[in-house]
Amino acid sequence: MPPGEITINGDVATPRVLKWSELAILPQRTLTVTIDGATHVEQRPYLTGVLGLATPNLLACSRNDLLTWWILVTGKDGAATVLGRGEVDSGFGNRPAILSISGDGKFLTGVGPRLIVPGDAGSARDLPQLQA
Repeated sequence: MPPGEITINGDVATPRVLKWSELAILPQRTLTVTIDGATHVEQRPYLTGVLGLATPNLLACSRNDLLTWWILVTGKDGAATVLGRGEVDSGFGNRPAILSISGDGKFLTGVGPRLIVPGDAGSARDLPQLQA
């Protein structure tokens, strides 16, 4: 897949391939983050908003079912990270991960979106160039 497209699959009602244009129409927020010691201004949707497009199969009869879910994100270089679904939910962990599509005023269409987990002590879970 070309940069700027991502695949959402797993235990979801609607597995999807999202194109750059679909990521760009999600509610965008601007955030200043530090990546590898440098400050950047990122434009992005929250990861939870992106995942919501695939409709996770949450069990309505199970209290706080989303706390049992995890999200695996893989970069093109094979690096991967895991996030707890409850961790990134504003109603629980309130550590919203972002899927950056623009950095320092430039769209990342040539390299693809990157995952940023603000608030982590380090940048181990920040992944550039997400795998399609």
